[in-house]
Amino acid sequence: MTKLKYYLHLLTHIGADANSSYLDIKRICMVNIICILCIIPSFVFSTINIFQERWILSSINLLTGMSYSVVLGLQYFHRPRSAKALLLISSTILFFISGLLYQNGAQYFLLSVLVVSMLLYDNIKYLSIGSGIISCGILIIYSNPDIDFIEAPVHKDRAIYNILSSLVFLITAIAFFKRVIYNDKKQIEEQRIRLEEINNEKEKIFSIMAHDMRAPLVNASIIIDIFETNTVNKDHMHDFIEQLKRQLKDQHKVLDQILTWSSNSMKGAPTIRTKICVVKALEEIINEFKIHYIRKGIHIHVNVNESSFLFVNYDHMRIILRNLISNAIKFSYQDGHVYISTTEDEQRIYIHIQDEGVGIDMEKSEALFNQVQQRSIGTSNESGAGLGLLLCKELIELNEGTIHIESQPNAGSTFTVGFPKYTAHDSNANMDKEEFFTLQNSES
Repeated sequence: MTKLKYYLHLLTHIGADANSSYLDIKRICMVNIICILCIIPSFVFSTINIFQERWILSSINLLTGMSYSVVLGLQYFHRPRSAKALLLISSTILFFISGLLYQNGAQYFLLSVLVVSMLLYDNIKYLSIGSGIISCGILIIYSNPDIDFIEAPVHKDRAIYNILSSLVFLITAIAFFKRVIYNDKKQIEEQRIRLEEINNEKEKIFSIMAHDMRAPLVNASIIIDIFETNTVNKDHMHDFIEQLKRQLKDQHKVLDQILTWSSNSMKGAPTIRTKICVVKALEEIINEFKIHYIRKGIHIHVNVNESSFLFVNYDHMRIILRNLISNAIKFSYQDGHVYISTTEDEQRIYIHIQDEGVGIDMEKSEALFNQVQQRSIGTSNESGAGLGLLLCKELIELNEGTIHIESQPNAGSTFTVGFPKYTAHDSNANMDKEEFFTLQNSES
């Protein structure tokens, strides 16, 4: 059965070029199917008509079979236009002659040719000319039902057979192209969905750039402002230069991480989770905001279990925690406090990020993770992108995590994000915490 399907595929795809469009390939297949279905009956009826002494009709059947054989040859040599033209022209002429002289129902094959020509050609000019010629041929056959010809008309059974064959042919052709149209619509819908996914990925990338690249740039800008205003003495100049160098290095590191993450995401790469030490991850992220929170006089208090390990995607975790810590600093008042702590249960480790800032009422807080927010302004006029928390929720769900918010206006907010706890059964984690952070530092 498998070999039969293989050979049928070879026959129906004679002359099909992989570089051709989907519709052109299907049209080539349609021409091949017509020829394959009609060649054998043409030669069979040619033989039958010889025994019935219908020499002219036998010759017409023989020419029909030969023309279809030539069509397949043209297909093989990648000349589909010539093949289509020969198929339609020869069929029209030969079916018209046999239908007119022998009243064998060939006019129904002419109708089939008309339908096939409409399926195979898009050019209105060709379709109009062909349709006019075929329609005239059908009318002529019906207008002259009793032509006295030197050979007797075929038996009524033969005419009925031809009529049924033409109807089957019509149904097959229409069903074939209906399937083509359905497949086209299916492909278009799949492409539309993929385009939506790509647009969503672009929005995520822009959001990450807005959040993750802002802090190092702001910090570097602060140091430059200090240099410009000459508010730093020579003794501290070296320290500020070192900080500026570190900020530029951090900026380069963040950019590399964004490009790596966005490239993998756009290519549909799977989410790879690894063993992550909570303390070290938080230390790296908090250090990136050092100048920013020191300038606002904010005190960050960290109370995290050093033996806590997450099983998450490192890039996703950084994006999530950077957003939450950035928001905590952004919406805290001058000289405020931010508290970062962890709790855990059997399955997850929960990271709590609490601030004493502006807060938000619960009705608005429920919408933070479900829709794009308007750009928000922090307590020191820091701007926001509006996509951060929506992106965080999606990334948290990719890592089988949870997120929860408790907030009151003017009393601060507490964001709690839970990630799966690392266990020895997590076979996807192929490096421990020291190896992973060594790799991250070497890449940066």
